[in-house]
Amino acid sequence: SLYVYIPNSFSDSRYIRYVLALRLVRLLRLFGSVPQVRNVAATFLHMLPASFQLLKVLCALIFAYSALGIQLFGGLITWENPPPTTDYGAAGYYPNNFNDMGSACVTCFELLILNNWWVICDGFVDV
Repeated sequence: SLYVYIPNSFSDSRYIRYVLALRLVRLLRLFGSVPQVRNVAATFLHMLPASFQLLKVLCALIFAYSALGIQLFGGLITWENPPPTTDYGAAGYYPNNFNDMGSACVTCFELLILNNWWVICDGFVDV
């Protein structure tokens, strides 16, 4: 695999990424050969049906709160109407708004995983 790093006529970066990604396939051999990894993989596969039910509920809640956010905050934060001097504007969080359903779902998901939630909340509190 050192050959792909040496500058030569075969230096297309796409092929280099494909070769490096194929190297990760070797990890799949662990699922069959190591009993502990096989148990973890079997447990994960056994939990998948139940997790789909949880995922459906989570998506429904994100959709409902996104619709509520559009009704409460829709159109308040735009590039033309920035919040006054907050970390929200300084961090460039303008796409995280409730102006449409896609942006609202992403904003609710970021709030769900607590990704700089205080910055997002400061932006909407100042508006």
